[in-house]
Amino acid sequence: MSGGELFSDFRKKVIQSNPEACEEVAMFASVAWAFLIGFAAKKAQYRRQILAVIQKLSEAPSWIAAWEAHTALHARVKDLHEDLQAALAVQHKAIAQSVAPSALGSMASVRQEERPELLRQDMAKEKMVSDIRETQPEGQFLEPPTLTGSPEPVTPQQTASLLQAGIDAAVAIDDDAKMQNGGLAALNELRIGCIRCAGDEGIFSKEIVHAPAVFGFLIHYLRKRPEEVAAAAEVMNQLMASASWSAVFVGSVPLKESLQELPEDVQVAFGLQHPLVLSCIVPSARQRVEIGDAEESVKKVAPLMQSIRQAEVPADTAREAPADPTPEAPADSKPEPPAEPTLEAPAKPTPETPAERVPPGQVASSGSGYSPEPAPEVAPPPPVAAQEWRTARTPQGHTYYFNKSTSESQWERPASLGGPIVFKVGDDVEVWSNSQNCWGKGKVDKVDLAAGKVVCDFQLPNGSAAKKELPAGHKDLRLASEGGATESFSPEEDELYKRLFDALDPPGKKKSAKVIADLLYKSGANTATLRQIWAVANPGLSQELEFEDFARCCRLVAHCQAMGLESDMVTTGERPLRVKLRTVCLFARPPQLPTFG
Repeated sequence: MSGGELFSDFRKKVIQSNPEACEEVAMFASVAWAFLIGFAAKKAQYRRQILAVIQKLSEAPSWIAAWEAHTALHARVKDLHEDLQAALAVQHKAIAQSVAPSALGSMASVRQEERPELLRQDMAKEKMVSDIRETQPEGQFLEPPTLTGSPEPVTPQQTASLLQAGIDAAVAIDDDAKMQNGGLAALNELRIGCIRCAGDEGIFSKEIVHAPAVFGFLIHYLRKRPEEVAAAAEVMNQLMASASWSAVFVGSVPLKESLQELPEDVQVAFGLQHPLVLSCIVPSARQRVEIGDAEESVKKVAPLMQSIRQAEVPADTAREAPADPTPEAPADSKPEPPAEPTLEAPAKPTPETPAERVPPGQVASSGSGYSPEPAPEVAPPPPVAAQEWRTARTPQGHTYYFNKSTSESQWERPASLGGPIVFKVGDDVEVWSNSQNCWGKGKVDKVDLAAGKVVCDFQLPNGSAAKKELPAGHKDLRLASEGGATESFSPEEDELYKRLFDALDPPGKKKSAKVIADLLYKSGANTATLRQIWAVANPGLSQELEFEDFARCCRLVAHCQAMGLESDMVTTGERPLRVKLRTVCLFARPPQLPTFG
């Protein structure tokens, strides 16, 4: 095993450990310290990861005792580059005793990302991501994207790509069947992206156009699986910590109405995550938040999510310097660290801890032990002329309208998109049945223009007839043409895909993902391309696929072959390809049939 592999393996074990576990293996501390310092001297590209491991190990008293006793190691530390010695020194006062005096003078210049607070955040994020990954089903092409153990510096693009992948997975869940099969996998991808990008407003703001759909996904997911509210609350917490995303939520009538339709326990869990959400839930749920009537698992979410949020640490302040200056160190290089805010007792405002802002009319309760983070300032809407409306749809198929300029969303179709829909007797429509939780096809039977009412006859999936009177602009009524694109296959596609499907072993209505993956490899597409095809066609990472799932894979392969397997978009296999496959190719007949080896 190479040194890099040995370090990566050791690092993964450290990430999963706690100080008590480290204490149990303290007899190996001297050897481990020597390996880490020797590795740091030769592998500069692992620098931040090494510092994170050292920071984590320094939390165990026995490991620090082993460091102090290892006098030969201290001489080796002094041979390291001075700025690396300074970065080591800020991790613990015992380590600072081992560095050269000149390095102590450089401690104030240690980069923000190498300071203990952010290194601890990084390690905590990686442990959370690792724990989530362990629950994910294995995919044939979807090797879980990971930054753990990477020898190269983690770039903002790498981090942003994880949030993008989570958002795309959530947006792809646009009906009940996909929610049933792929909802959990999409939620976990979204959790990973939000954890990795926690507190980075620059990354979140670039994805603002997807905010209504992502919030809608969370709400729809919890309609189906309210018992998993703690996991969804993690995402809600990080999204609402973004000023741009919270503005979308506050400005969305559909989202707030949908939130109030959730079970009260779910509303309570979401209300704990942010004061703006708290102000949107029903009064009885709000009262429960204020008195602390919530499950312990959801009470833990907000403090945990806040602890991994990116914090600004002034570059000229050595916050984690040793508490006891040594004679060689300049006294001004080791200021006392400022008090950290806690959820139980918010700290007084400091340059690093902004004063808490509570929305007008809302009082933060002290009885629950909940102290929400400051609500972001919501910018006033731009002039009407600058507004840009676009059509969006909830996972249940309800149409709403989102304004990109003001972050507002509403059920009513705005004038710029044609204004309210005018229904006529005989129009083909679809009506939402609350009792059956589905759309039923029917026709308009009567229109009362004076009252603004429409009466429709429609049929439910079980064959029973129904009649409903609704306001003309109601979200539960839509023209049949608004039902969305379909994945109907041409006769030529249907014949080829069925022949290919039936030829796969074993016979039956389902085929294993492994068998289908083996066929897809014969298309000539590389693994990066196939990952995106698999993510769109099989968002739930099902290990057994029915014909419809298989046919979607074949159609997407055909589109990629038509675009050119060597073209930049296809061969790179990143987000632009995934979005095009999901929004365009999935619903369009390919210009040519796919070929496989």
